[in-house]
Amino acid sequence: MLNRRRNNISASVFWKLFCCVFVCCVLVVFGRQEGLHAQRSTQGVLSSNPENASESDEISNDVHQSRSRTLLREGTIVRNQRVVIRISGGRAMMTVLEDSRRFYCLENLNLERISKVIQNNPMLTDWNVDYLVTEYQGSNYVLIQRAVLASPAVQTLPLPK
Repeated sequence: MLNRRRNNISASVFWKLFCCVFVCCVLVVFGRQEGLHAQRSTQGVLSSNPENASESDEISNDVHQSRSRTLLREGTIVRNQRVVIRISGGRAMMTVLEDSRRFYCLENLNLERISKVIQNNPMLTDWNVDYLVTEYQGSNYVLIQRAVLASPAVQTLPLPK
């Protein structure tokens, strides 16, 4: 009987200790995430010095400003949207012409093909795209599913007879 009671006490102490350690770990992880979030939100302010400004800083500020708008729901699919795609610092940013929303593009094969076209001819930035909206840490990102170059020069060419 004494041995059984000792095992129950040991198990009770073990579970209490386990719960305390678990709670501490969760608090540490969330504290680090909040620290990263605060660091990212001040990063645009710190790098907004005109002497150190770059196009990637402008993109970061544009995306930060667009966060204040309403987020699109995760999993939303948008079809045949006219957009402008800019590439800076290895990141692609898409601006929807209809409402000037800006999103970072997630890397995939479609974005790789768009990047190659833009690298070969930087004037070809207008596209008609279908994309999937994702959300991460309070910001929307897009995964381009289909892209067709929307060049006015191509649209005005006469058809061959």
